[in-house]
Amino acid sequence: MGCAYEGLGQSDKAAECWEQAIVGPTEPAAAMYYNDAKPDKIFYQGLALLKLGRMDEANGRFHKLTSYGEKHLFDKIKMDYFAVSLPDLLIWEDDLTIRNVIHCKYMMALGYWGLNQKEKSVRLLGEVEKLDINHQGIQAFRSLIG
Repeated sequence: MGCAYEGLGQSDKAAECWEQAIVGPTEPAAAMYYNDAKPDKIFYQGLALLKLGRMDEANGRFHKLTSYGEKHLFDKIKMDYFAVSLPDLLIWEDDLTIRNVIHCKYMMALGYWGLNQKEKSVRLLGEVEKLDINHQGIQAFRSLIG
């Protein structure tokens, strides 16, 4: 909405929308549970901060995504059978370690795009697409940058 208001020349309303967009969890998580922070929300917080001219805060959001992805890329994931909020996809037989690789590379792709390291971001997107062509976040991100 902020971008729409900006396009209409209503900068005050645009700024209000961007201020609202930066509210929410800012720490990336493993996405094992429904209430874990989604990386795209953190990415959009960073974009909103860029629109508000708050570069350092925006870069902080993007760095959190890349750092988390790099730190956890090689984690071995085990199912917590007592968890009550697992996403549907994780209930079925699935390789959770591969899901983690996809999630981490997706986070890194978002972060690197925000940090203006576009080639690195696109390379990571391609790697994720090879692992899961149906990843909704990747599809949405591709349409955003495409």
